[in-house]
Amino acid sequence: WTSGNSLPITGNYYLTQNVVVDKMTVLTGTLCLNGYTISAKDGGCPVEVSSGELNLTDCAAELGSVIAAKDQAIVVYSSGKANIFNGVIRGGSGSGIHIGPFAANGNVIIYGGKITGSQTGIYLNSSRNSLTIGGDANVTGSTRNVYLDSGVLTIDPSLTQAARIGIT
Repeated sequence: WTSGNSLPITGNYYLTQNVVVDKMTVLTGTLCLNGYTISAKDGGCPVEVSSGELNLTDCAAELGSVIAAKDQAIVVYSSGKANIFNGVIRGGSGSGIHIGPFAANGNVIIYGGKITGSQTGIYLNSSRNSLTIGGDANVTGSTRNVYLDSGVLTIDPSLTQAARIGIT
């Protein structure tokens, strides 16, 4: 993907430069950060997963990130599903990943990467939503790392000893 001010809304892409979007973008498909950063111009939420499935990964040695200065970096709701394989997610004064609140079966699976530097790393706040953590996921370094207001948390059997998860 070669644009510096928009994201592909569907398909399989890898970034070739940092991307600063004007508004939140609904994504589906597979996106490789490739060592680059996604953010929103106003510091708000750059990525929404409200239908379909997003696979987020990073194939670079120096990990790229999805960041928001004052909002959630990634919001998942409705019937959206996000699979996080690699990369860094930072939500600043908001959440790194926000699952809900009005979701009907919002689902996030984290197999790797790092969710850090947020007021809340992962916020799960509807009983109809689910969060699965496995692999070598690292959810640390936020004021509240995994905040379970309601919903289902599952620890996947793939969880390794390298994983680090703080739960509030």
